[in-house]
Amino acid sequence: MQDLTTRITALSRPSLLLRAAKFGLDKYSRNRDLRRILGVPQCPSMATGLARLLDLEHEVNHQRQCASPAYSHARHVELLIAFMSEAQAYLAAQHAKTGGPLSGKPPAKSTQLDRDVALT
Repeated sequence: MQDLTTRITALSRPSLLLRAAKFGLDKYSRNRDLRRILGVPQCPSMATGLARLLDLEHEVNHQRQCASPAYSHARHVELLIAFMSEAQAYLAAQHAKTGGPLSGKPPAKSTQLDRDVALT
C-alpha cells in the first residue's frame, strides 16, 4: 500500500471539481466539518482522517466515472474541500518535522492538485 504522502500527491481529478472545492476552503472548519463528513463524534488524528477522506473520495470518484445515479456533485466537492484542507495541514506538518523536502527526495514534478490548489 502507498504511504499517505504518495496518495495525496498522486490524486488527480477534473479541474472543474478542484476549482469548485477551492472556493470552499476558507469556510472549512475541521472540528465541525470533518466530524460531520466522517460521521464520527470527535475528530480523528490528521493521518487517520486524511486516509478516511481519501477512501471516501475514491468511492465517490468511482461513482462519477461509472455515471452512477447515486453520484452527488455536492458530496464530491464537499469531500474534496475537506481533503484539500487536511492535506495542506498534513503536508505542512510533515515538512515541519523533517525541515526539508517531504520525502528527502528532490521535489517531484508538479501534479494537477498542486497547480490547482497550490499545496505547499
